[in-house]
Amino acid sequence: MVPVHETAADTDAAGDDTAVPRLILELYVAGTMPRSVQAITEVKRICNRFFKGHYALKVFDLTRDPHLASVKQILALPTLIKVGPLPSRRLIGDFADAERVAAALGLRTSPKAI
Repeated sequence: MVPVHETAADTDAAGDDTAVPRLILELYVAGTMPRSVQAITEVKRICNRFFKGHYALKVFDLTRDPHLASVKQILALPTLIKVGPLPSRRLIGDFADAERVAAALGLRTSPKAI
């Protein structure tokens, strides 16, 4: 299971990686379809807004690795999975509303100015 794209940001500017728990996300998409590209852009925007410096995002293209759909029980695309911190959560579809996505994933957020 090799991610197509990985964005990792583990520490803040001061180098303190213990201030905020690390957020680990996996995003499952279908190639470079417009909806997939939009999902990647929106999830990155959310991560940078709420968790800048404290997240890891792995993007998996199911057109390249279709077996992942059954392994990860992906029923629809795009699917975003919060791997850590526990509990694991899943979100399917549109990720345009950052606050709604964060709440659906069970994340406590403190928005940073954009």
